[in-house]
Amino acid sequence: MKRTGELALGIIGSVFNVIVIIALAIMMFGISTFANDPTFTDEVLSDMQKDPNLTSGQIEAATTFIDNMPTYLNAFGWLGVALLVVSLVFGILGVVYIRKSDKQNVAGTFFILAGVCAGIISLTAILFYIAAIMSFVRKPKVEEIDTFYVNE
Repeated sequence: MKRTGELALGIIGSVFNVIVIIALAIMMFGISTFANDPTFTDEVLSDMQKDPNLTSGQIEAATTFIDNMPTYLNAFGWLGVALLVVSLVFGILGVVYIRKSDKQNVAGTFFILAGVCAGIISLTAILFYIAAIMSFVRKPKVEEIDTFYVNE
């Protein structure tokens, strides 16, 4: 049985994963560069100190937040990149196993794992989920063999 649909969805999902990994990695490098630039934080803090509506406690909380924000964004961003790389590996394994004639259930499992690692409701995850459902549900047609018994 041809599994062209599952194969195409797995390849498209993997390509989307690569695109998102590259974009997220570029964004993380930008954030790390941005975090090391003290002029932005100095400008924001000077603007906050000039605002008469803010109390000193609010300014201190905002200062702490601005100081810690790049660290948290960087950590969560690289965690996202790592999960997408794991998703890419599972997606490629799903594509490899879908080509084998008797490994559709294994491929479906890999596609589900790839979808979970790619994000529960992202476009890439939805493509992997559809490929998994197709690999579980589609079964080869059973050929009927007509046999005639002749009583002699």
